[in-house]
Amino acid sequence: MKIKFTFNNRLKKEYEKTKLILKEIKSKKINLIAADYDGTLYDRHDKEFNNLLKIIELAHQVTKKGIDFVFVSGRNATLEVELRELIPDFCEKNKTDLTIWHSGGNGMNLNKISYLVKSKKLKVEKIFSNTISIKKVKESVKIYHNLKIKPDYKSQLFFKKYLKKNIPEDLIPNEYFKLSKKSEGKIFAEAVKVSLVLPTSRKEQVRLIKILRKKLSKFNLNVGWGGIPFADVSKKLRFNNKVIDGKLLMVKNLIKLLNIKNDQVVTFGDTPNDNNQGLLSFPYSFTNDVSLNKSNKYPIPYILDAKDSPVKAVFEAIKYLINY
Repeated sequence: MKIKFTFNNRLKKEYEKTKLILKEIKSKKINLIAADYDGTLYDRHDKEFNNLLKIIELAHQVTKKGIDFVFVSGRNATLEVELRELIPDFCEKNKTDLTIWHSGGNGMNLNKISYLVKSKKLKVEKIFSNTISIKKVKESVKIYHNLKIKPDYKSQLFFKKYLKKNIPEDLIPNEYFKLSKKSEGKIFAEAVKVSLVLPTSRKEQVRLIKILRKKLSKFNLNVGWGGIPFADVSKKLRFNNKVIDGKLLMVKNLIKLLNIKNDQVVTFGDTPNDNNQGLLSFPYSFTNDVSLNKSNKYPIPYILDAKDSPVKAVFEAIKYLINY
């Protein structure tokens, strides 16, 4: 009982601090909201929040307030294909224009996606892309297969679905796509990342992530993990001769492009100790991970009250910030 009380008391203080920070931000000018996708805006196990159209609607509400919105995801082609299909439908149905940003592969690229009802045309502007050579992709796949991993069945089916689609070559070059088809959904190779399907067991996922990180590091590759049965392999990025987190570097690039400051950005993510660590290092960063234990020296990320639903907590925080 004593441990439970201490835990609740800690969270109570965190929630109070978060409310004060959200109130502070609301009194200022926000220029950019950057949010992770899986576990932050989307939860495939939650009937209310497993709908991309719901997230597009939220992005539209944000942009209507004059605030830029960027999806910062471990996903790349699998999310952008859906965005390219659903954004025109959403805009036509609601007779409205929409412009958002999408960064895939944990910050490996950045695209600006726009749809204008008047012209009935979807425009995708490529800002930058950090690609992996096909040689390194094949090395990653070889190491994965040598580990004799039994992949999570539902996750394997997820990629099989996309292997049946006609994915534009600007998202996945043919040579990479052919490699994916051979694996029957166990791996999904793209120009900016390789997704490897992990076992269902979280314990096994943790064990294998450590192994993959060690083995792939010598190829100058990074392995991202969001607490789900997928490992995202991408290029290690450097800034001023130091390795830097991809999501962090992407947001920094977007800040420069938009000519704004760090404290005009609000970021959201669900894994502050893994693939959202860089994303959640800005002055106004929030997580729905209530298990996070913080030192007083590190106030960020601020913890959202996620007792009802982790994703709902993010939606409510964003709506609070944009509604005056």
